[in-house]
Amino acid sequence: MVTYFAVSWPLSSGRNWIRRLEKSGHDFEWADVKQDLDSLQEISIDDNGKRLAICSQRLGVCNKVFQATGVAIPQTIREIL
Repeated sequence: MVTYFAVSWPLSSGRNWIRRLEKSGHDFEWADVKQDLDSLQEISIDDNGKRLAICSQRLGVCNKVFQATGVAIPQTIREIL
């Protein structure tokens, strides 16, 4: 069984991460940040009783946004216990 879903990003959970992003010194276009984060997806795979989560490739400014805001970058592949 394969399940697809978008990785949620706290776009409406407060301005703290936005302040951290602004303080990082990067000059990101808001449209680029939103588009690149919206494109981040995770797939859940069930295979013989083992569940894996596979995160899509981080495009554009995703890595810099995660680093600048102090948010952990999702692992590409991880086991779901």
